[in-house]
Amino acid sequence: MTAAHPLTPDEFSAALAATVSGENIIAAAVSGKTIAAAVSGGGDSMALALLLHGWAQNNDVKMVAFTVDHKLRPEAAEEARTVHGLLSARGIEHEILTWEGKKPATHIQERARDARYALLAEACRQRGIATLAVAHNREDQIETFWMRLAHGSGLDGLAGMEAARKTDGLRIIRPLLGFSRARLRATCAGFGVAWIEDPSNKSEKYLRVRLRAFEELLSNEGMTPERLARTLHKLSDAKDALQFYAARAFEACVAQDTEGAALDIEKWKEYPRDIQRRILNMVFAAVAPQVYPAGFDKTERARLDLLDPDFKGRTLAGCALGCVKGGKVRIAPENPADTSAARRSA
Repeated sequence: MTAAHPLTPDEFSAALAATVSGENIIAAAVSGKTIAAAVSGGGDSMALALLLHGWAQNNDVKMVAFTVDHKLRPEAAEEARTVHGLLSARGIEHEILTWEGKKPATHIQERARDARYALLAEACRQRGIATLAVAHNREDQIETFWMRLAHGSGLDGLAGMEAARKTDGLRIIRPLLGFSRARLRATCAGFGVAWIEDPSNKSEKYLRVRLRAFEELLSNEGMTPERLARTLHKLSDAKDALQFYAARAFEACVAQDTEGAALDIEKWKEYPRDIQRRILNMVFAAVAPQVYPAGFDKTERARLDLLDPDFKGRTLAGCALGCVKGGKVRIAPENPADTSAARRSA
C-alpha cells in the first residue's frame, strides 16, 4: 500500500474555496478578517489548524483556534492544555472553552456535540467571527452515511454532511471532507506536530466505532472508501438538483410577507411528494428560522394533512398552519414575539 502524503497548501486552498461554491472565500466567509477552527487535538483537527493557519497568513487573515474541554474524562483538561502548547508554539492563537454543569447519563456523544457547537458558536459571536472550520474528513462522511442508513434516513441524510451550512448567523465549513484520515495525519507528520488520540474513538460503546468492522468487511468485497465517497458525491448531486427545483417551485406557489407566508395549495399539489415536502420545509425555515427543522415523519404528516379536504390547521416547526381559504393556506409564526426578536437580531 502506498504511503499517504500530506495535503499541499494548494489542495487545501482549493478545498476551502469550494466550501463557498465559487464565491471569494475571504469575502464570503471571513468577517472582520478573522476565521476560526475547532480543534480537538486529534490528527484531523490539528491538520486543519496547521493548514488554515498557513492559508490565513498568506491571505492577510487572522485565525483563532478553539478547543472544547467537555469535562467528561479526567485527562481532558490536560489534553486541552497540550493542544494549547502545540498550537501556541506554531504562533496560532488558541482558546480553551469549557462545558460546565451536570453531564448527561445517556446519549453522551450527541449531547456533548450539541454543547460543543453551542460553546463554539458563542465564542465566535463574542469575537465577531462569521466562519468556523471543522475537521470532518472522508471517513467521517462515510461513517455518517452508515449511521444514517441504519436509522432509515432519506436522500438528504444519506448524502452526508454538507461542505458548508449556516446556523444562527455562523457559517460552518468542512474543507476536509474529500481527504482521508491517513493524509491528514501525514500532514501533521509533515509539519512535525504531534496529535492526541481520543480513547472514545476505539470504544465499541458507540455505533460509529462498531460500524468500522462492517466497513472493513465491505472494503474486502470491493466497496472501498474511494467508491463509497464517489457514491456520496452522486447522492449529494441528486439532493442539490432536487433542492434547486424545489426552490423554483417555492417561488411559484409561496407568497411571503412580513407576517408569514401564503401557500397556494392547488399549485403545491401539482408537484411530486418529495418537492411538496421540500417546499413545506422551506416555508417553515422562512417563517420560523430560529426553530430546528422538522424531521421527515412530521413533515410527511403535515403534507398528508394538507391534502385532506377537511384540514383544519395545525402547528409544526414553530409555525401555525391555518385552514384552506380561497385556495391558500396561511402559515405564520406559532410565537410571533419570538420570531420578531430573532429577525431583529439577525
